[in-house]
Amino acid sequence: MKNPLRPHRLFRLGGLGKLVAASSFALLMASQANAKTIELVVPYAAGGFTDALARHVADALSKRIGEPVVVVNKTGAASVVGIRYAIEQGGTDGRTILLGSLGYITTQFQRRGAPFDPKALAPVVLLGATPSVLYVRASIPAKNYQEFVEWARKQPSGISFGTSGVASSPHLNAEDLAATSGFQILAVPYAGSSASMPAMAGGHIDAVFESSGSRALVETGKIKALLVGSDKPLASWPEVPTAEAAGVPGFRSGSWFGLFLPAQTPASLRKKLNADINAVLTSAELAERFRQMDFNAAGGTPEAFSKFLEAEKAKLGHLISTRHIHVD
Repeated sequence: MKNPLRPHRLFRLGGLGKLVAASSFALLMASQANAKTIELVVPYAAGGFTDALARHVADALSKRIGEPVVVVNKTGAASVVGIRYAIEQGGTDGRTILLGSLGYITTQFQRRGAPFDPKALAPVVLLGATPSVLYVRASIPAKNYQEFVEWARKQPSGISFGTSGVASSPHLNAEDLAATSGFQILAVPYAGSSASMPAMAGGHIDAVFESSGSRALVETGKIKALLVGSDKPLASWPEVPTAEAAGVPGFRSGSWFGLFLPAQTPASLRKKLNADINAVLTSAELAERFRQMDFNAAGGTPEAFSKFLEAEKAKLGHLISTRHIHVD
């Protein structure tokens, strides 16, 4: 009679079987160890609005696909360093994702030519946009935007606007507003809003376009908020007048954000990333975070994002040309 506790012969491994099993396990572990981490490349410094947005998106995407998505900050040259990194490191596996914004377009207008090949990147999805607020120093004799314009037109040297560099979002927003309302500006570059906002609060410059995150400086009376470049009030700060309410109908200011993959990435992988991002953008978790950031999620198809980029390039190209902005 057979011993019921005796292992079945199919499950007993000889020396060769053990060697095969061990080799298979080693190959599996090696393949997992060598798998490239999914990188979300951010061409801007850690700690700012774009970085925070990227980390929220990376976290939500990671939960959806079941593997880590690491944010990699590659800063410099008006986002060109990060863009080039995404192109050069990308390959065809879809595991290097670029979070692009205004710099993707404005750097294409450099006088010596675009510093990268735009065709090397494939638009995947428009994440959305956030409107910016026009802040001015507290000592300016204006309680609203119309009074500010009256004062600005009388300043022979123009209004000093803090920017993050030539053709940055704060700079182009200021140029657009000046062209719309008929006053002159002097663009003063700073190393981001962490430097320009304190400078304005200290009375060193007149105005800055920045996100709604500077509300505390307004509430303490150090600066004023005159308008938000949107047709809808800020969810977190509805007291700030919209452009229409301030008397500048149609004026829009702020920044957009979208995801790109290297152009050689297979269409199937681009389609999957698009579907995954559209799914996470509608999640309740991200919706609340976006509300707190005054970020308006978009989503949509790669084709819709491509059309958006074409329209944005035409609009910004016209502004850069007519305002004689030299993008270096």
